[in-house]
Amino acid sequence: MRMATQDSSKKSPLVSIHGLIGSLSDPTIQVPLAPRMVFAPELLGYGEFSDTNPSDITISNQVEHVHRAILQQFGAKPVHVLGHSVGGAIAALLIDRYPEQVVSFINAEGNFTLQDAFWSARIAQLPSIEVAAMLNEFQTDPDTWLRNNGISPTPDILERATARLANQPATTIQAMSRSVVALTGEEAYLKMLKHIFQTKPVHLLAGERTRNDWGIPNWALKLAASDHTMPKVGHMMMLEDPLAFGKLLQQILRESL
Repeated sequence: MRMATQDSSKKSPLVSIHGLIGSLSDPTIQVPLAPRMVFAPELLGYGEFSDTNPSDITISNQVEHVHRAILQQFGAKPVHVLGHSVGGAIAALLIDRYPEQVVSFINAEGNFTLQDAFWSARIAQLPSIEVAAMLNEFQTDPDTWLRNNGISPTPDILERATARLANQPATTIQAMSRSVVALTGEEAYLKMLKHIFQTKPVHLLAGERTRNDWGIPNWALKLAASDHTMPKVGHMMMLEDPLAFGKLLQQILRESL
């Protein structure tokens, strides 16, 4: 488990929940946030937990895994939670189950509906052998993977992408995809999200290139505590420019409680 950065501040810590591929444990992101404590736990099936049985990799189990990690790091101290992409669904369910643990929610292109989880929906339906082949292709040629996602592969970006593509097996990606598709396909999920928006400060964050692809309901735009678009980046904004991403997080946290 990645440890939290040291901090003597009384500010509420930030817990960052990554998406389908990779990790949010990036020191560059944390620089602008100092001296706030920042904790980016790896999910089940990722990094040190990559040998987790795929049958145990569900959004619900990820919530309990993250909650245990928060308690180990901070006890009952309330935290801000950032959720990116699939991590947004995990963060939402965490807030629903443990509202007293969370001060605010930064939703970075987190899944609202199946429209947002379109890539997960595709992976969920593929034969496992095809998912493995697809991930192997990405890992073998990360340069092309980046370019296909509209990202110019500078040496720094390529290094980060290579590490994140290697951080999980294909079985994890498919298990997570199937679980998030099942969750976001339920009408109760949107009702839960609306309740969160009504009871917690929720900050929306999108990349400029992918902003219009994010299916944000009108009610979410109206209820959001703030709405931010990070310029010149897409869905993998923290991969493209981690320093700018950290600076924007710091700005958002200043706006929160």
